Amino acid sequence: MAIYTKFANKTYTQVRAARHIITPPPTKNFIAVYTSYAAAFLLTILALYLDLVTLPRTYDNPPSPLEGPHGSLHYECTSEGGLEFCHKGSCNGRWKPPRTHHCSLCDVCRVGFDHHCPWVGNCVTLSLMREFLSLLFIVPFAVCSLIYPIFSILHQQSSLALHSSRVDPWAQGIWWDKWFSWMALGGPPGRWAVGTAIGYWVLDSKLCGQRLGCIIQDPHLSVLVTAAYGVLLGIFSLALGVMTAQRVHRGQSTLEHLKSKKNFRTFICINTVNSDAITVTVIMANLPLERPYDLGATENWWRFMALPWFVNRHRRLR
Repeated sequence: MAIYTKFANKTYTQVRAARHIITPPPTKNFIAVYTSYAAAFLLTILALYLDLVTLPRTYDNPPSPLEGPHGSLHYECTSEGGLEFCHKGSCNGRWKPPRTHHCSLCDVCRVGFDHHCPWVGNCVTLSLMREFLSLLFIVPFAVCSLIYPIFSILHQQSSLALHSSRVDPWAQGIWWDKWFSWMALGGPPGRWAVGTAIGYWVLDSKLCGQRLGCIIQDPHLSVLVTAAYGVLLGIFSLALGVMTAQRVHRGQSTLEHLKSKKNFRTFICINTVNSDAITVTVIMANLPLERPYDLGATENWWRFMALPWFVNRHRRLR
């Protein structure tokens, strides 16, 4: 133990000199550029997030399709050929247009309903899909862009913290020499993760609060934890973005994708007027796994790109 203590003391006496080599002071230009594009990413993400959050909890009631002009008329209907109405919550028997779903959390029908997102606390509709998909892909790109310039610094600091924890008598006594360190937090990976976190506390105590004034240059556990959370969030957003992009490519919403797995069938009512001025009604059902709103990959993406940015949420709804 005396050998470890001596080695540990030697390590700590060289920390002030070593950190200048491991983490050289960032230049003013680096700090300015890094801060500028970090602010740009955060403001963009905030703008997209607020646009999704502020979707009004109001029902936009379009006219019934039967109130339109007579003649050839196609509309989504029930299996008996009638219109579908919603009697849930505050809808009060209003007509449910195609691709409309009653959200039980918002207690309102959403035209073009895709899913209710718990992360924004609101519904994501097809009219907001451009903002939603942009947010999902901007987040991982922002995380990579912000972590990459400081990755080597974080890696070197975490290696120094792990080494300091391994040779510190106090850290050995409370963690490394304990049998439960092999089983806590997922086994051996958790053992090294907790040991590294303890190493940051050890470094902080040995440095006696004497820091260089830069949160990136000095070892900070909060910076490492923030970066780790950012990586997890980026992976989650990227995976969700890929799945959402695949549904846009197929001309499906998330709800329609889930319904297709249960062989849910959509009925289309086709009204035509023959030469004798008699209206003929034909009810057709889509085949299993058929996507009635799929216009082809190219047209689906053109329709997606035609969606407006930041739709005015203050327009008057009928």
